[in-house]
Amino acid sequence: MKVLITGAAGYIGTELINHLEKRDEIDKIIAYDNLSRTNFNLFIGEPDKYKKVQFVRGEILDGIKLEGLLKDCDALVHLAAEVSTPFADANHHLFEQVNHWGTANVVEAAIKANIEHFIYLSSASVYGFGSEPFDVSTNPKPTTIYGISKLRGEDHAKRLKNKMNTTIIRCANVYGYNPSMRFDAVINRFMFDANYSGKVTLQGDGSQYRPFIHVENVGRGITTILLKKTEDLTINLVDRNETIDNIANEIQTVFPDMERMNVSQHLKLRSLQLKINEAFNRKLNLIPSSLNDELIKFAKKFNF
Repeated sequence: MKVLITGAAGYIGTELINHLEKRDEIDKIIAYDNLSRTNFNLFIGEPDKYKKVQFVRGEILDGIKLEGLLKDCDALVHLAAEVSTPFADANHHLFEQVNHWGTANVVEAAIKANIEHFIYLSSASVYGFGSEPFDVSTNPKPTTIYGISKLRGEDHAKRLKNKMNTTIIRCANVYGYNPSMRFDAVINRFMFDANYSGKVTLQGDGSQYRPFIHVENVGRGITTILLKKTEDLTINLVDRNETIDNIANEIQTVFPDMERMNVSQHLKLRSLQLKINEAFNRKLNLIPSSLNDELIKFAKKFNF
């Protein structure tokens, strides 16, 4: 199988390539990225690690280039996006251009290239807020520019469902170590701050819930979906729901001297949770583990 990954040099892209490189079913991986985040860790550190990867620098708005690359591919995993924390509400034009119209362009290239399988990484932010866990039958009601742009991307991906196998993944907040780290994600940021400044800052009273998934499980899940060639579906990719306060508590067990500061402690902020389907997670080969164990492993990756 030959697969093209947009956004391949990013946090999730690096993890996915690590998984796909090891699979006999995969013959070639085209890593497509514009390197806008200036993260080059995919390219360094372990010479000869990747035997199947071809890097192509390009924009998802360059339809001609994408179509040419996709002609020899069986599948496309669309990870490229303007990414932020789930409830960010800035850079309206950039989110629209990349997440909405960029996805429309990728979808059009996939149609013209007549690939077999299209996987679109969406976000849990398409649901908005709520007091109860959301499942895929819930009508999305995004409340931020980011969430709206990801939902519009889903609308374009749905155009493919009568043309090719199409999977839409509504992904929880991703955390955990890999070489292409993102430190704007809440758990990763808290871990960095706890290690290097000795304190973390919580917004509100900390009782707000967020859904999470470890980056390794994201890689496992997408790999399984790709290789099993699942039928058209929309899924939530999540392995836990936690309050921000509990995240801070768990991190404090790893860094006992950590200080905590709440900004606007009197405020109870809105929550987002996703329903967890344990049976489906097992089918995706997700590996459950305790949050504390994962944080301890993470902490050992800091150089000092």
